[in-house]
Amino acid sequence: MAADVIHLSDDVYPSEALEGLASAFVGFAGGFNGRQDSAHIHQAGLQAVCVDRDPDRLLGMRDLYPENWEFVTADVYRYATMRYAQGARYDVVSLDPYTNQFQECANYIDLWCRLALSVVVIGVGKTTDLPTPAGWCQDSYLKRSRYQGGTYWAVLLKL
Repeated sequence: MAADVIHLSDDVYPSEALEGLASAFVGFAGGFNGRQDSAHIHQAGLQAVCVDRDPDRLLGMRDLYPENWEFVTADVYRYATMRYAQGARYDVVSLDPYTNQFQECANYIDLWCRLALSVVVIGVGKTTDLPTPAGWCQDSYLKRSRYQGGTYWAVLLKL
């Protein structure tokens, strides 16, 4: 692994929410070699399962991240649903969807919160409707960029 090649994104990622955690489910992981969230998860020392529908993007990540990380080419929604049904749970679920999928990803917030044991970090847009499921609270809403009127990291914590 060439950890010195991984560059963290310049935007804000809620790395403090990862403290003390051990495992992560990273959806839409392949963009920018994972520098938006996977790099922060790596830096925090978590074990991760990275899921993206683009096999080439995931292949490019394999040399950058630990050998024990899992890289899965699949539809994030279907794969997460299957893993939840199989009993899988992760300390953190981190999702950096394509901007045209902000609302669709937010529509699955109940699944993300059931899959997560402690934290959900989800990329959203300025107009994304993100309900907070029972048993969870929205901890922060961090502005990432001005792209398309504003993109944010929404952080939900389990109560």
